[in-house]
Amino acid sequence: MKILAINYSLSGGDLPVEETHISTRRKAFVQRAADDAPAGRESIPGAYLRLLRHALAADFEVMVLLANGHGGMEGKGARLRKVSWLLQSVLTEWLVRIALRSRSKVLVVVDLGDDRTIARRDAWFLRRCALYFKRELAADVMNSLQLVVPWWTHIGLACFTPRVQDWARKLRPIPLGIPGPPPDPAGRQKKHDIFYCGTNRTMHFIRLEVEKVLERLEKDHGVKVCFPKERIPRKEFAEAIADSWISISPSGVGWDCFRHYEVAAGGAALLLSVPTIRWHRPLRDGKHCLYFLDGEDLEERILELLPDKERIAKLSAAGREHVLRWHTFGAIRKYIFGEIESCLAARNAGGKERDLG
Repeated sequence: MKILAINYSLSGGDLPVEETHISTRRKAFVQRAADDAPAGRESIPGAYLRLLRHALAADFEVMVLLANGHGGMEGKGARLRKVSWLLQSVLTEWLVRIALRSRSKVLVVVDLGDDRTIARRDAWFLRRCALYFKRELAADVMNSLQLVVPWWTHIGLACFTPRVQDWARKLRPIPLGIPGPPPDPAGRQKKHDIFYCGTNRTMHFIRLEVEKVLERLEKDHGVKVCFPKERIPRKEFAEAIADSWISISPSGVGWDCFRHYEVAAGGAALLLSVPTIRWHRPLRDGKHCLYFLDGEDLEERILELLPDKERIAKLSAAGREHVLRWHTFGAIRKYIFGEIESCLAARNAGGKERDLG
């Protein structure tokens, strides 16, 4: 299978993929592939020229594209960076349109943004694609389509139309995952009852509740809490997880978070805020982790779980096994590739063209 990958790569592992990867973003979420890019860091103008060359040649079967997303930015220079992002988005979209001028080409979109909805900037990609993988896919997938239905209607009415139902059928959940297995935590001496590391710069209510619960547990129940107030190095972070019986992972701007998988694979029992999205291969409550609704529920769960070291060990082992099976970058690429293969098989079997974009 010949793939043209823009800002997101499927290469790696044992996938039978012949891929050309082009990165038009400085911080694209990719596993970089060996392709026709120059050695070292490629300039963005150079990447666009290479994309134009492939767009005109149409020398691929499938295009895998990282979505624009909503483009939320903050901090110094945010306005200038947003203008730059918009210009790059427009240029990428038109080059993609050129590349996909033939209906035989299959488009696959990967959306890793924090938002539950698909951005209006990605509406054309949604209409044209065969598959749309979305990280924060709403539990009722129709809610992720609220911003891309025509302005004169509402998703509550539009969801009954064949066109919007076709869009919904293209949607697939995708987890963030982890690059690969962390060191095996077996045999490590536990130093902490609970480990939690998370910033609260944006005042997430659930994170404020977690902080208050940890303060109460430490003060009223003598629980040994490891709670760094600042960011810590990645190695130290992994060691703290492995050295703790329990680790807490509340949601952030988006519900999905790298920390969910890092904790589950790292050797601690994961306490996780209740999922609010459609989650690919979810960690199951009571089997791989424990869910909590709010601060009160979290406190009750910790006090119930902490004395039961055998149950903690079972949750830790099951969580690690599940994440390493389904939520590594390699496993996620295999999942995407499998869905693409199913689409191509449907086309070859005479499936409807609209099901393939």
